[in-house]
Amino acid sequence: MRYLFICLAVFLSRVLLIAQAPEWLINNWHSGSYEQELRFLASDEMQGRNVGEPGLDISARYIAEMFRVNGLLPLPGMRDYFQEVPFEKITPGLAEVRFLDTVLLQGENVLMLDGVAKEDQGVAVFISFEDTLVADEIRGKYVITLFGTEEIRSPMAAMQKGREKQKEFERLGAKGLFEIYTLQTPWSILSNYLNRERLQLKQDDEADSSPIAYGLIQLDNRQVADLRKNPVRPIQFKYSGLQRKRIPSYNVLAYKPGTLPVDEQEYVVLSAHYDHIGVRDKAPDEPVDQDTIFNGARDNGMGVVALLASADVLKAVPMKRSVVFAAWTGEEKGLLGSDYFIKNSPIELNKIRFNLNTDGAGYSDTTVISILGFDRVGAAKQMEQACQAFGLKVVVDPAKEQNLFDRSDNVRFAQQGIPAPTFSPGFRSFDEEIRKYYHRETDNPDSINYRYANAYWKAFAYAAYLIAQMESNPRWSAGDKYEEAARALYGSHY
Repeated sequence: MRYLFICLAVFLSRVLLIAQAPEWLINNWHSGSYEQELRFLASDEMQGRNVGEPGLDISARYIAEMFRVNGLLPLPGMRDYFQEVPFEKITPGLAEVRFLDTVLLQGENVLMLDGVAKEDQGVAVFISFEDTLVADEIRGKYVITLFGTEEIRSPMAAMQKGREKQKEFERLGAKGLFEIYTLQTPWSILSNYLNRERLQLKQDDEADSSPIAYGLIQLDNRQVADLRKNPVRPIQFKYSGLQRKRIPSYNVLAYKPGTLPVDEQEYVVLSAHYDHIGVRDKAPDEPVDQDTIFNGARDNGMGVVALLASADVLKAVPMKRSVVFAAWTGEEKGLLGSDYFIKNSPIELNKIRFNLNTDGAGYSDTTVISILGFDRVGAAKQMEQACQAFGLKVVVDPAKEQNLFDRSDNVRFAQQGIPAPTFSPGFRSFDEEIRKYYHRETDNPDSINYRYANAYWKAFAYAAYLIAQMESNPRWSAGDKYEEAARALYGSHY
């Protein structure tokens, strides 16, 4: 009898848990349509949705038409759903730098990131983090410094800082900038990315002139110590220059107005990147029918469908805050689509009060949703309630050693001070089940557990609703590294 009572209690708890799901969501859910959307976006015909390829443009058009069908509006000031993101296809040139009795060659121990064809010999000056910049000491010279700053030690952030250094040293009259690579990420990983054809955001119009040479170099500890003692040295530089080709792509943006008065309007941005990594070349000894397409069903087809399903079920539900639906291009190229949006937002950033991003490498636990930044962004209660409504638990920041919070589009919002977690399909670590599909040809629509996918999509849509309805705006946890940016962004309204 006691056993029966226990079973009954468990059963009733499950019923009560599921009963928390709102009727408007359950009654308007179209699981077959959402599976169809994922099967289309991650189909072989999309050829892996790579930036600059037709498959990505077709996907963008499909997403825009789903926004239109669901009655979403173009963002204020936009005539349609497409925000053009100007990419450049960069083909690296050949470089040779003779410095400190060492010959540095492109790809081996130098990686050129910018500059025109040039052959020169002159003087290089080493400048440490703590050194004061003096124009007379820099003008007409090549500057050698350390990559990043004392605080910035991630490659992506350090490269962004490097562009700022490049502009500053160019303003001071330097001929070029070489940063000594000192980060923990292996040089080989950086070289594999930078020493091949790649995409980047087109620089401002000033980049159409002749920017100073900018590159990364490898030196050993002995050479760096020697530079600190004798910072002025001769240098020879030969470079064939970068080749640039413009490649347009698009963020797909729409919104549903909230019920707040126009002059008080605030926005919650729901986002997912829709690009992936395309098709690889077939090896000579591979079978003719060998799969070479990276379909990206998990990364990030599931995220895009979370966005589309949310647009479908939220269209008729009044919400206090306006909800923006954003499908980013160029995430796989370095979070470039979201970066462009932040720098060119049709909405004032201080009116964006939250970004709920969805992205992931896959799932290995279908009982949970993994949320990056769950307990940092001031909406933990709402996100947990949404997950529990569909029988899912929350795993907080799995694989912390991977620093995943700062590796998806949400970080572009966080850097501005906007609370911005990432919903991810369930995993607790980067285990074999994740590696089996992450950036692999095996990540195709037939491999998806659609029962779990639907639960994931429902939880995302419900979380979006609950956050848009919050009485007060979410805030970063006290002392969070992005709290200061939030205070600067929102001022007295934070």
